[in-house]
Amino acid sequence: MRHKILVFIEKFLYIIFSIVFVVVGVAIMLSVNQVDQSPRVYGATFRYPYAQDLLGLDWKKVYVSMIEDIQIKNIRIPVYWDEIEKVQGTYDFSNVDYQVQTAEQYNAKVILVVGRRVPGWPECHIPGWAQSLDNKDPLQAHVMDEIKAVVERYKDSPALIDWQVENEPFLTRFGQCGTYPVAQYLDQEIALVKQLDSNHPVIVTDSGELALWLPAASRADIFGNTLYKKVYADRFKGYIDYHLPPIFFRAKRGMVHFFYPNKKIINIELQAEPWTTKGITNTSFEEQAITFPTHALRDNVQFAHDAGYSTVYVWGVEYWYWAAQHGHPEFLDEAKQYLH
Repeated sequence: MRHKILVFIEKFLYIIFSIVFVVVGVAIMLSVNQVDQSPRVYGATFRYPYAQDLLGLDWKKVYVSMIEDIQIKNIRIPVYWDEIEKVQGTYDFSNVDYQVQTAEQYNAKVILVVGRRVPGWPECHIPGWAQSLDNKDPLQAHVMDEIKAVVERYKDSPALIDWQVENEPFLTRFGQCGTYPVAQYLDQEIALVKQLDSNHPVIVTDSGELALWLPAASRADIFGNTLYKKVYADRFKGYIDYHLPPIFFRAKRGMVHFFYPNKKIINIELQAEPWTTKGITNTSFEEQAITFPTHALRDNVQFAHDAGYSTVYVWGVEYWYWAAQHGHPEFLDEAKQYLH
């Protein structure tokens, strides 16, 4: 009897392995020459608390310069819950208003990111008054209220093109977010956004290197993945280069398109600043150059296109301005040259 059970398990695993092998093989075959033929689109994520509080910049001047001088007209704006609702039930949208209204004036296009988990460490940006709540249903009720307030305020903006709901929600090993039913809450939030605004697509994102993409892509109108080349890895206690070739990302795109043939896939976050463990301002330029040397922006943008992406949103525009103020204008100069 025990032998029969082992034989059954062996056959079952063989079948599963064979199916996975075939799917991966087909995905790779489909992706070898797969290139998004759409016109190239360059955008950037803009984090005003990072620019102001951590880098000491006049974030409004940087924001306008990004649009005017670099000509970045596609902007991903995280809506930080801990910034807009510092007092429970009282919303202060002034900083988000400035970004959206300025984008409208320049005919720029905006993605607004909503939810508890939005771009930037510690990933989950929960107001002080809500941090004592149970991480599950009691807190989620307030998350839904916050999302509703944001969507209703900006859904009619002519600058708005997409909503992004949460940021890399399935990358639970990264960030300070605690434990909660991610898929269940993500589905609730997407449904709420679509109920309130059926005119704009919903983006769901995932890690380019550390995730399978399918759980996020299956829920998305547009799927966006991150792309990082050099990072600090706690596991190895040092900086590492992923050494992943463009075909790695093409194969994963092929996998998504195997199951969802018409799914739009974009590079929502391309590394364009150093990865540091002590913060930019506490890290020497020599150490910063380990993960982001001169010409890394050019090389990373080219890599993204080689990986099949036509739409690329860079991560690090604030850093270029800080570096320029500290004697290193080469990053800003390179951005002006290559992001057109």
